[in-house]
Amino acid sequence: MKALLLSIICVLTLSVGLNAQEPVSFEKVIQADSIGKSELYLQINSWIVEYYKSANAVIQMSDQEAGIFMVKGNSEYKGLAPFGKSSYDGRVSHTVTIYIKDGRFKVIVSNFVHSSDYKGYSLGLITSAKIHSTNGMFKKLNNDSWNDLKTKSKKDAERIFNSITQKTKEASFNDDSW
Repeated sequence: MKALLLSIICVLTLSVGLNAQEPVSFEKVIQADSIGKSELYLQINSWIVEYYKSANAVIQMSDQEAGIFMVKGNSEYKGLAPFGKSSYDGRVSHTVTIYIKDGRFKVIVSNFVHSSDYKGYSLGLITSAKIHSTNGMFKKLNNDSWNDLKTKSKKDAERIFNSITQKTKEASFNDDSW
């Protein structure tokens, strides 16, 4: 009986710990009134080309009939640099998944992964954990960079939301009667 109770407590503790470390993800449904699914698909494809500079390099999947795009992008990361150049400088990759319907689309920005230009300073998948899992002499620097990465990931997602919203609003003002 004691062994069963101990096993249950261990499983509950482990599952609570795992749930506290969800990958950081941001989601927004964007209204695009009076724009059909096909037109939205074309506008979003155009946005991908403009935003990422090379659609072929970033589009992982696109299906016009289903109204889905999956894009793998990245952005530059300049780390916190209290003593000159930061060892955490590098890239943060992310995935943008877009689901399109008539008059609206949903954008999910997720899977933020930090990689450093310097060996040993990559912090990996950005999760909701309050602190990075690293122990040792770099723990404070890792935690400061970890929280900075979460903040900058949110700003990157907001920038994506704003940019794609602007692109689709411009499309609704275009007059094709030229």
